[in-house]
Amino acid sequence: MFFVGVDLHKQVIKLCVIKKVRGKREIVARRQFACREPGEIRAYFEGLDRFRVVVEATASYEWFFLLIEDLADRHDPGGIPSFAADSSVPRVGTASLALGASDRFETDALLEQLTLFGRQLSAVDAELAKFAETAPLAEREARAILASIPRIGPVTIDVVLSELGDWRRFRGAEAVVDFAGLSPGIRESAGRRCELSITKEGSRLLRWAMVQAAWRLAIRSPRWNRLYLRLQRNTGSKKKAIVGVARQLLCVMFSMLQSGQTYRLAA
Repeated sequence: MFFVGVDLHKQVIKLCVIKKVRGKREIVARRQFACREPGEIRAYFEGLDRFRVVVEATASYEWFFLLIEDLADRHDPGGIPSFAADSSVPRVGTASLALGASDRFETDALLEQLTLFGRQLSAVDAELAKFAETAPLAEREARAILASIPRIGPVTIDVVLSELGDWRRFRGAEAVVDFAGLSPGIRESAGRRCELSITKEGSRLLRWAMVQAAWRLAIRSPRWNRLYLRLQRNTGSKKKAIVGVARQLLCVMFSMLQSGQTYRLAA
């Protein structure tokens, strides 16, 4: 069993790996990865076999949690790896903190806001669920078709269907990609044609949803990970590769809506 302390930064992630040897803790590795390299991070954790993770309390942990949650033996918030090895990870709390009167007032106010936002989010989710249940038959069928794609959740589906509207109005997948602003720009000069960055024209929300979904699939799906790695090799850019995955995913979704067929892996 390995015990891993994780220090998350904006650009990099630092790991300290500890293992108990004859009852004593020994640091067996210190590693650092760029946050933009989720495939390498996951591959490292896959090589650890069984492990427990302690993550520094931070607001930006979710992407890392989603990346390795199916690999770890246990996940605990806060602390350092030696705490994990002793099974004594402290829980994050505020009631027991020694705060001054002004800090306590501000902290309590922020906690009340957090509670309120949580209730509002639950209420919105409930309304969206009711709205989806009462949607026209064609929309319910489209929702079921897209829901057959592994690791594509209701939020992504809601964005795709709401932004596309009547998807039958698009002439083909290329028009849908253009609508999402995921098509590469083109520059022609003296008979030479050069592809530029994506246009970023069209639906910004749809483009964002597709890129986020592409990251999930590139990390968690072997089939989509192979596509991501191939595009990365061909383009020399992780950013271009993930945009390519997002573009392909949107084309697959549109094809499924056209055919009425659920998702299936290629042979």
